[in-house]
Amino acid sequence: MQTEDKTRIKAVRDAEEVECPLIDLNEKQKEEIIKLLKDRINTHEKDITRFNRSIVYTYLSALRALHKITPVKDNSEDKDARRKWIEQITGLYEPQEEWAHFRGDYDEYKSNSKVRAAVKEIEEKIEKFR
Repeated sequence: MQTEDKTRIKAVRDAEEVECPLIDLNEKQKEEIIKLLKDRINTHEKDITRFNRSIVYTYLSALRALHKITPVKDNSEDKDARRKWIEQITGLYEPQEEWAHFRGDYDEYKSNSKVRAAVKEIEEKIEKFR
């Protein structure tokens, strides 16, 4: 791993901690969902220090569909908090020049086969620890 990559990863790990936005779940359910996100969110195809944003959106959309994540107010700060939370739990990051894309794409809530599969996966984790 190159020095620049190590510096990026260290910056993510040293960033301010943000509150978990998951709601209406017990602690074990939250732990399981976070573990699931860590397992499923992989790296960007061109940069091993970045997360794959499309996978992040799939799981954030699934959590939104299930009403298991705090709704964002229509502002950049809340959307940035979602990005920071993903960075925090995965150890991967989104470069600053991509933050506007993250915010814009967050608003494009879509339900497709991948989101429906993620919903089912999350529901199974929730049911397991009721």
